[in-house]
Amino acid sequence: MQDSLPPADLEDLKAMRDPLLNLNRQNAPEHAQTIYLNKLRGDKAIGNYINSAANSKTIKVTQDIRLYMVTVMMEVHRLKQYRDETLYLACSLADRYLANLLENHE
Repeated sequence: MQDSLPPADLEDLKAMRDPLLNLNRQNAPEHAQTIYLNKLRGDKAIGNYINSAANSKTIKVTQDIRLYMVTVMMEVHRLKQYRDETLYLACSLADRYLANLLENHE
């Protein structure tokens, strides 16, 4: 198993066994690589809500506004010391919300 895992996952696996190292580590590191690769194969684009026709008429989300939104999420992530997965999920949820909001206005 150790030959097939990336170094970061091996560190997490080692940290799981040591309570002093077990801070801010991912769960189930032995499955993380498989889950990540499966997710990449099944992942679909959320949509281009920034350039959609509904966006220009309704909520007007620009690239600068989205960058600001993500920057705020990154700052909260850094201050609260959340796991990286939390930041990725927050960005994904925000993008999905905006795409859905505009989809309902078209």
